[in-house]
Amino acid sequence: MSTDPETRRSIAQRALDRSVARGISLRDDEAFMALLELWIAGEIPMRVMRERYFNAVAQGHRHVTDQDGPNDVLGSGPPDRE
Repeated sequence: MSTDPETRRSIAQRALDRSVARGISLRDDEAFMALLELWIAGEIPMRVMRERYFNAVAQGHRHVTDQDGPNDVLGSGPPDRE
């Protein structure tokens, strides 16, 4: 799905608003928000965002780094494109 960043940001905003309405503030989750920004920019597809976030949660890893390594939420190798 090829969507421009403005549309992706609007989609993300609605999802974040729904999470707050349900009592979950994803805005406070650094890993989630960093991955969301990559998705909004079109750098990673949603599938990769979801996989990286689930892996981070499974590892109990919430720290986001700039380094590309095995425990890095942002850099699990080259991004897959859809």
